Formats: sequence, structure tokens, C-alpha cells
Amino acid sequence: MLGRLDIQFQDNKLVEKRWRLLDVTNDVPESSTVRDLVDQARAPFLAASVNMPYPMPGIPITLAQPINTVVGNVSAGLDRRGALANSFNIAYSDMLRRYTASQVAITPGFRFDAVIPSDAINYEDPAVVAGEVTVEDAYRFFPVPFFLSSATVTGKRLKEVIESNLTAVFSPNTFNHSGGWFDAFSGLQLTVDLANSDGSRINDIRASDSGVTINDTDVLTVSGCTRPYDFSGDTTICGYEGFNNVTAITNPSTQQSWSGVDFLIYGLEHQLLQARLPTG
Repeated sequence: MLGRLDIQFQDNKLVEKRWRLLDVTNDVPESSTVRDLVDQARAPFLAASVNMPYPMPGIPITLAQPINTVVGNVSAGLDRRGALANSFNIAYSDMLRRYTASQVAITPGFRFDAVIPSDAINYEDPAVVAGEVTVEDAYRFFPVPFFLSSATVTGKRLKEVIESNLTAVFSPNTFNHSGGWFDAFSGLQLTVDLANSDGSRINDIRASDSGVTINDTDVLTVSGCTRPYDFSGDTTICGYEGFNNVTAITNPSTQQSWSGVDFLIYGLEHQLLQARLPTG
């Protein structure tokens, strides 16, 4: 849908406002002029020899494949639309944890994505999608670029991080909100009560593989994200401070810091993400 807001002023005062939602359907004819502009804008990203640096300064990510390149297939739908949990964050964070052999992996929540339907799902106009994921789809899951790092953290600090994340999403005090999504914490079995007060929502926290309770004094290995604009980057994972031994995870093909989107593309190409998707 498109939203349209008409406002009317009289003597520099707002006297009327009218809001409408406009359905975008096949009844709306395509504009050849706009289509040509879109094609022109997309053309550089579809070039066979594309070699395009990320437009933000200080972000050493390069687009080296046409964005319509298929980098993998998925047999279950991928989306990032839930505030507490969603299929993409669960699969991606679990893939990261398994690849790095860490005890916990943290992935930023967000709620932006390109929905990837599973095999043979009718999707838009009756086109049937075969679960293909393109480079363009991969980039749409990463509205904010980040790189991957490993670290260690105490059980006490990890609980504080999760509690602060729950507060940022579910606090009854609107002024405590930030973001609007819960991050993914792979490797943990959490029992939470969202009705509890800020800082007291976790009832139980265990390692998901063993079921062992995580104590305050435990030291856990973590894989997660670091961003160039985060303060205290040497102690920060996914925007949270209080981590130790933060070390960049390198791309095996370039030996450079591994970006989150390039790790996703790697996981799709090597079917690592597919292995983390639900079956049946």
C-alpha cells in the first residue's frame, strides 16, 4: 500500500487533514518512464564486472557479484518480521555459532528483510519461487553493515545484556524503548516472563545443547557483530559493552575481517544456512 496525507491550512493554521491508504494492485498501470528510470538505476549493480565499494565511509565491503546472482536455495521460508524471534535470526545466529564453535552467538534483531518463500510457494502475481536467494536478497537482511568478532563474557554480564535488550523492546515505559526488536542469542535456552518488570524478565537461562544452568561466574565464548561506529569497540559485541578478548573473525578467502552479509553469502553457497533451517 501507499499512504496519502492531504492537509489544508487557512491563515497559517491547520484546519483539515485527510489520510488514505491506496492499494497497489495490478489495476495500477506500470509507468514506462518510471520503469526506465528504475532499470537505469539498477544497471550498475547488474553488470557482469561489478566492483562496487560500500557507499558509507569506513566500511570495507565490496559488491563483487551482480545482485541477481543466485547464491543458494532454502527449503523453508526466511523472514525477519517477529519482534521476539524469527526464522532468519534463528538460522543465521545458529550458523554463526556452529561455524565458530562458540558457546553463544548474538545477531542483531532488526525487522528489515527480503522475505524468502520456501520451495514452490506462490508469491506475487502467481510467480512460483524455488527458494532461491540472490545477492540482492542477502544485502536486504543487513540494513546496517557489521563485521564478525569472537569474544568472551561472564554469565552475569550476558544476563545483563539480555535483560537490557528485553527492556528496550518490552518495557511498559516508552522512554526505555530502543530499536523495537529482540536480538538472537543462539546457544541459550531462555525462559522469560515479558510481564515482569524491567531487569527481571529472565526466569531461567541454560545452555541449549546441554541444558546446564549458566551461572554468573561462568565464562562463555561468544561470536557476534562489531560495527565501526560502536564506542569502546575493543569491549563491545553487537552494541553491548562488557565483553573481553574481542577479536575479528576473518574471511578464509581474503584473510580480512568478515562482514555479516559476506558470511551469509558464504553460508548459502556452502549450504550451512540450509542445515540450520527447520525441516518438515
